[in-house]
Amino acid sequence: MTQRYSPEDPREWLNRAHSNILRARAVQPGVYLEDLCFDAQQAAEKAIKALLIAREVDFPYVHDIAELLTLLEKAGQIIPQPVREAERLTRFAVFTRYPYFQEAVSPQEHQEAVAVADEVVRWAEGLIQKGNSSTITRKPSTIDYSQGTPMPKFKVVITDLGYPTYKYEEEQLKPVGAELVLTNCRTEDEVAAAIRDADGVIVRLAPCTAKAINATTRCKVIARYGVGVDNVDLAAATAKGICVANVPDYCWDEVSEHALALIFSCARKTVRHDRLVRKGEWDIGSRDPIYRMAGKTLGLLGFGNIARSLARKAQGLRFRILAHDPFVKPEVAQELGATLVDMDTLLRESDYISVHAPNTPQTRHLVNEAALRKMKRTAILVNTSRGPLVDEAALARALKEGWINSAGLDVYEKEPLPADSPLRQLDNIVLTGHAAWYSEEAGVELQTKAAAEVARVLAGGWPKSLVNPQVRTAAR
Repeated sequence: MTQRYSPEDPREWLNRAHSNILRARAVQPGVYLEDLCFDAQQAAEKAIKALLIAREVDFPYVHDIAELLTLLEKAGQIIPQPVREAERLTRFAVFTRYPYFQEAVSPQEHQEAVAVADEVVRWAEGLIQKGNSSTITRKPSTIDYSQGTPMPKFKVVITDLGYPTYKYEEEQLKPVGAELVLTNCRTEDEVAAAIRDADGVIVRLAPCTAKAINATTRCKVIARYGVGVDNVDLAAATAKGICVANVPDYCWDEVSEHALALIFSCARKTVRHDRLVRKGEWDIGSRDPIYRMAGKTLGLLGFGNIARSLARKAQGLRFRILAHDPFVKPEVAQELGATLVDMDTLLRESDYISVHAPNTPQTRHLVNEAALRKMKRTAILVNTSRGPLVDEAALARALKEGWINSAGLDVYEKEPLPADSPLRQLDNIVLTGHAAWYSEEAGVELQTKAAAEVARVLAGGWPKSLVNPQVRTAAR
């Protein structure tokens, strides 16, 4: 399922649309209806692009269907209502593959999506076949399709979708002559096939394993949308001389604000009282006392950029701030009003503990049963970092048996959080769906910076955020 963005014969776009329609109809065991609806959306989009190319109307790398139809209307084409229905297919381009916004697709929705796509493809095909009629009048051509078009210098593959538009990547990659290719990969085999001849790769959640990386023939850089690179095999990339880059600085404020929001929600019991009021209950403190926050001790497990951002915000709340991080000097913590302590001290003395460590073999289950038993019975645990840092089974038991007061989690050992997770059954925990990173501004910054890292390498430089510096000594 690949889109390419360069001027072509409109008939080629129609051929691609037909291929998508065939895949969209191919219901069989093991095939997700979400995938088939994605193909239906792609069929409609490619058919509309065929008409735009037939009229020699320029369009950016990525637009949604509504915007493409608007361009077509401006070019003088009347859009019938059945074709206008294609606008609602746009959601299948993004959200069905985005685990935080996963929507189940029913068989009826799938059938409707295919029917709409069919309508659009037949309509576009009919207009293009009548190319010399008044229905679709060509302007004098400035593009000689028979001779082809200049080939892009580079191919950049996005392995899995998750954003409404990719114009920010386009803005970064176009100046270096890169063609943007969008794919939606779930498995390492799909990733391997998609990136085989790519010069650059941008990955979200898809598995960029050693098998996929070793299949590449000319890749120079892999950039990850986000901070962690757990789904990229760094050793394999380094061995092949491929730079791996991340975006470590795009959501410091968002995540620290979310951590603080979870602390407030747990300390002031806002979610619990919301539930009680909705059930008609009016209960203040009798079953779950609330304590004054001013003067309490905030413990930060890890003292990187996000934890430091949280420390700055916490200073205005009159918190005593402790931090544990073996890689930070005491004077760095002191500048932000924090005191470096060992982990045992932090666990025993903190009223609120916020986790901000990286996910490594050494930090897995950093907060385990032994750690939870050292915490105050009134303590609150918050994790906006990485799910595997907290032993969820031990945490569920701690919350159920009262070892600690409450918890707020945005990340989990397995995501999305399984339906049978015992955490879902507890009322002294606040759960959010890996949303701490999100704001509209952070999303734009993330897309822009990830693509900029790829462009930087394709232009002959090094990434600003090089995750595998050992690659500097490997052949590129």
